[in-house]
Amino acid sequence: MKRSSRAHRPIILFMFALLLLGLPAMLFAESRADFSGSWFLDPTKGISNEMVLLMPILKIAQDDAAMTVSRSCGCPDTEDSAWTDHYALDGSQAVSAAGNRTTQVSAAWTDDNRTLVVTTKTVAARAQGKSEIVLVDRYSLAEGGRVLEIDSTSTSPSGVDHALGIYNRN
Repeated sequence: MKRSSRAHRPIILFMFALLLLGLPAMLFAESRADFSGSWFLDPTKGISNEMVLLMPILKIAQDDAAMTVSRSCGCPDTEDSAWTDHYALDGSQAVSAAGNRTTQVSAAWTDDNRTLVVTTKTVAARAQGKSEIVLVDRYSLAEGGRVLEIDSTSTSPSGVDHALGIYNRN
């Protein structure tokens, strides 16, 4: 028994329509923001307070799998004022423990791949019970990639603190 080619025509048209609708999305899909480079805090912009520390110098290395952020104050003779953090960019959670503290860190992209959200949760055991601090840093680029914005919110038993760091690319 031979089927008519007309019977397959709606299926072929439907598949062709799906291809046409999906093609622009594939062609114009945004790649992930790349924060790599040297960045310097612009003290004339942004919002700062004492509870959310904004370091004036950032060096960021990023690839598809991970991001490394080196922070420093640029102060000579001050070893304690510099540190480096490593983030897996697949949304997985890294857990570390030191003394009476446990820290969980994860980094995940927003749906548009333009903002990286880094969440750090630290729980410390104290005589009065556990104390939890959650820091959420939202990394995004502005002004054609020449400006890095880090929007930070810290939530702790003492309240919520906010800072917005505006960094210029070197």
